Amino acid sequence: MKIRMLGWIAVSLLSLAVTSARAAGVQDAKTDPQAEAVLKKCAEFYAGTRQMRCELSFRMNVQATGTRREIWAKYDVSIERPNKVAMQLKDGVGASIITNGQKMTTYLPATNRYTLREAPATLDMFFESEEIGLINRSLGELLLIGRLVKADPLAALTEGSKLIEYKGLEDIGGQKAHHLKLTRNDIDLNMWISDGPQPYLRRISPDISQALLNQVEGGKDAKMDLTVDYTNWSIEALAKDAFVFMPPDNARQVSALFEDADADAQSSLVGKPLPETRLSMMDGSTVDLNDYKGRNVVVLDFWATWCAPCLQALPITQEAARAFAEKGVLFYTVNFNEDAGKVKAFMEKKGFDFKVALDKNGELAKLLEIRGIPFTVVIGKDGNVLAVHSGLQPDLKEMLTRQLEAAVNNGEKPVPTSAGEEENKAK
Repeated sequence: MKIRMLGWIAVSLLSLAVTSARAAGVQDAKTDPQAEAVLKKCAEFYAGTRQMRCELSFRMNVQATGTRREIWAKYDVSIERPNKVAMQLKDGVGASIITNGQKMTTYLPATNRYTLREAPATLDMFFESEEIGLINRSLGELLLIGRLVKADPLAALTEGSKLIEYKGLEDIGGQKAHHLKLTRNDIDLNMWISDGPQPYLRRISPDISQALLNQVEGGKDAKMDLTVDYTNWSIEALAKDAFVFMPPDNARQVSALFEDADADAQSSLVGKPLPETRLSMMDGSTVDLNDYKGRNVVVLDFWATWCAPCLQALPITQEAARAFAEKGVLFYTVNFNEDAGKVKAFMEKKGFDFKVALDKNGELAKLLEIRGIPFTVVIGKDGNVLAVHSGLQPDLKEMLTRQLEAAVNNGEKPVPTSAGEEENKAK
């Protein structure tokens, strides 16, 4: 298993650590009385704050087949009710997102670009925004920061837990902290909360070893350790410039952070003919994409059942492509390296109805130089790759819509493919 792909798996499973099955809260979990007392004190403390700040340090190590990958990020976090937030990236991979209550700026250091739009009206809306997905991809729903500012932090912190245990008082950074363990379906969440009158959240450490074993082929040989430390907490008045964004030198304001950026990153694909590609469909048929040359625009979306960002991106790409179905745009998903039976059962459970090709050995992904999923490829009527999109992007639907609009209106008008014609061609 390639380490980059395992990294995507780890991040997907990490998302599950904080977005597991819905539950009303601590009252539905078997809870140690001492653990419940610590959680209630912590929840009441954060519920009573008007503003807060901290430094968040995230570090994840993934190991498999003798290879190691490290992901890290450091953020300065400031929050002020009702709707001011600053997530300032200081080191590592990610994005900075700042909302001053009126405007929200999202800055991507990797491209030195930023966008500007109206600020979300509430903190909940901010932490559910598309932009925050740029951070969630690596930090898994900000690893509880968004939950501390909920109207009911206790229910938010314990959501999805089946068992909550008190593990003792431990030293964290020279200070005593209560160690709690929240058991969920596949992922245990270790949490440390400061002892004393200010019960700050100090550390989070999800244990996904069981999830790796259950959900990832070869998971018994894979290891992942993750630690998130929250330091320098303060609930005092914030600095006047806490929610001010100062564009770095040569930073450019754009309408979409990833417009043209993916094409630059994947220059070996974009603008060149798609390699000869035949899709092995889940029903046993074969689709030769060359048959659509000169007639149709094709969208391919690579995904897997274990990939949480993929499951968020799939409905977006499907909706964008279907909007142009009458103009001849065809949409196929390509499942990465999973068994047909597993994929079929998963789709039935989720109610998915799109066409699925199987890339059982990852040969197609290798041919297209795909190093991570989700990954979307837009192929023009001339057979050339028009665009690629890697990862879950907050403005994915808008970008795809613009690209498909341009694709169907340039050159020869595509011929709409009826369901019967496409079915016959697949055979």
